[in-house]
Amino acid sequence: MKIALLLSCVIATLLASQRVLAQSGPDFSGHWALDIEQSADLPQPLKSVLTLTMTVKQDDKQLRVENEITWGAAQQGLGLHSARGIYYPPRAPRRPPLMDERSLAAALFLPTVNFNLSEPEEQASSGADSSAPLKLSAQWLVIGENQVLQLNTAQSIVSQGHHLLVTNRERWTLAHDGKTLVVELYTTPPATGELAHLRFRRLPQVDEAGK
Repeated sequence: MKIALLLSCVIATLLASQRVLAQSGPDFSGHWALDIEQSADLPQPLKSVLTLTMTVKQDDKQLRVENEITWGAAQQGLGLHSARGIYYPPRAPRRPPLMDERSLAAALFLPTVNFNLSEPEEQASSGADSSAPLKLSAQWLVIGENQVLQLNTAQSIVSQGHHLLVTNRERWTLAHDGKTLVVELYTTPPATGELAHLRFRRLPQVDEAGK
């Protein structure tokens, strides 16, 4: 009984110390661009994206993320010819998804979102669209030797008459050189329901005064 109590105290102390160590994590402030070639397991909504850039502003109390997406040319549903000249007609259209890829990507990477770093508990936010309320939470973690920022979002939206809940769990890790941001992204259906490993490269600072 005493041994079990002692072990419980030790575990509680270790967990508490991890939370304390993670309170002052790395500064992610800067301009970041998604490196598609270095990323792995891209979710389907991002496979049609040409560029994805993030502007991050961070202080002790808040993390502000501004996302900007550029789309590539949409592929048309045309028939194909093989090397032997055999024509394959286009496939019959499948049942349309509950959300198109652009809507999903916009839900995963909102134009602007603010996380409260001083209150790790869940926060409510109206977001950019009052018809799509957000629930946000941010928490510093210590995973191995890395200080990791976990960001959670839950957004209730309506698409094609269906009420959908899109949730994200992102874990941000800054590389030792400060030039690479690694994001583990997990989304629940109707998005992907899979774990993606995204790598962002730091962009040069923009001189606002020089504009």
